[in-house]
Amino acid sequence: MRFLVGMFAFAGAAGGAGALGAAVTQGSVEDAFFDGAMVGLAAVAVWAIYAVLVLGVLWVMGLGPDEVVSGAGRRRSGRHVGSPEMPGWRRRGHDPLVPVSLIAVFAVLGVVFAGVSLWTWHAEEPFRGDMATAHAEVLAWDDGWLGLGDRELVVRFVDAGTAVTARVRAEDVVEEAVFAPGGHLTVEYPPDAPHQARPAGTAETRAEDVGLALWAAGVSSLLALVSALGRLIGRRGPQPGGAPAAAT
Repeated sequence: MRFLVGMFAFAGAAGGAGALGAAVTQGSVEDAFFDGAMVGLAAVAVWAIYAVLVLGVLWVMGLGPDEVVSGAGRRRSGRHVGSPEMPGWRRRGHDPLVPVSLIAVFAVLGVVFAGVSLWTWHAEEPFRGDMATAHAEVLAWDDGWLGLGDRELVVRFVDAGTAVTARVRAEDVVEEAVFAPGGHLTVEYPPDAPHQARPAGTAETRAEDVGLALWAAGVSSLLALVSALGRLIGRRGPQPGGAPAAAT
């Protein structure tokens, strides 16, 4: 939370500096604030990447950040000073390089992404094959109960000479202009189920979602496998620092 607050505070300060400069030079204050805020966010992002890389190197070395800050080997004393060791940090020669939690995270991500892909593929079953298309008119929109639901557009189109009224998810609509009643959009639907209409191109988008989720599941599973192999090799081989591996 401190990092998030600091990130936005730094971005706000950078944007304020840019706006002040624009006010002095008679430039666009809004554009200057936005540009300055983006520069501030980018600077914090670069610093965060640098910090993560440093922590990764320290983890591999088995050197706690507290040891770097206080000086390696230097004992701190005082009435309220806690243990000089950071709880949960890897100790060189004692703890494995790859923790079980890292393997579990990648494995869970793989299962979640695979489940999303499977669920999307199953939900798209009625929309496989040739789809009929029609030009629909937006009659109204519905935000759900107390405005907490998913926005749906009530549309009307003609199928085989019959007027059909259906609901489509607003998030599937690309063009913002169709949101107002009286707007128009092209819908697609199974020929035998016109009430399941949705904006044209949704089937293609869903297919891309399935492929993307499968790709993410594969990458997560591969990372879980590599992490597991790393832990296995680390447990069977000598521990960093020359200490023998613990018996399994």
